[in-house]
Amino acid sequence: MDQIKFDLGKNIHETARTSGAPKFATSNVAGLVSYSLTDIPDGIYFSFVRPGYEVRIPKAYSLTMYADKEHGAELSVETVTFMTSKKAIATHESAQAYVESIVEQFQRGKWKRQLDPLCPAVMGRSSYLNEHGQIDQLGACPLDPQYRIPAEDWGALMHNPQNYEWVGDDILARLSIGYIEGGLGLRYMINLDFDILEVKRARDEKNLARELSEGDANGWGSTEEMKKKATVLQKRVKDWEESARQRGDFVIPR
Repeated sequence: MDQIKFDLGKNIHETARTSGAPKFATSNVAGLVSYSLTDIPDGIYFSFVRPGYEVRIPKAYSLTMYADKEHGAELSVETVTFMTSKKAIATHESAQAYVESIVEQFQRGKWKRQLDPLCPAVMGRSSYLNEHGQIDQLGACPLDPQYRIPAEDWGALMHNPQNYEWVGDDILARLSIGYIEGGLGLRYMINLDFDILEVKRARDEKNLARELSEGDANGWGSTEEMKKKATVLQKRVKDWEESARQRGDFVIPR
């Protein structure tokens, strides 16, 4: 066995049975079903096998699949998460090479870059520069997957968690990267998540509505505060996009 296969949108029990993995740890908490693998041996690849969207993921430490009975008795896989082995990536150079190998696969397939309406729709180095031309990510806005980050920018940028996002065939894929450096040396956290887009959006909207309702009930004015922040952010996004144009980077029409 050199690969473990997975996809989303199919019954979680059947997906696990046909994956090629010898055994999963399983749980069922109030209808939320998960299958997980940890301590993956070296040399084993995970393969997202949907035609046209294939991605092979090496050096994974763990995989977890989720299905929720609340969303249907068929228990379709709606989320798959990967954590990369920290032992396999010990330098900035190896982390960058690993991330680039994953990004290149998404770029070769039918995946398209995901653009958030509250993020600058910019390409090139401007995807991680602020309106003053400094390395300063705006919240959790995804990087431009077509741009190869210079090695001299990599360490400063990834010290604060960054991500790439793609969408394809109603699936959202998110590659997140970050590191810490201390007594244990350099430790990278590189995760890759796949979600059914419609399910994730509904879950995020439900969670946000609950948080705002609770905040308003406590007298914090959470809904009004969120609207104010969104207005400020929209203005800053426009400033960021204009500065990108002045730098000569392309701004994607919305």
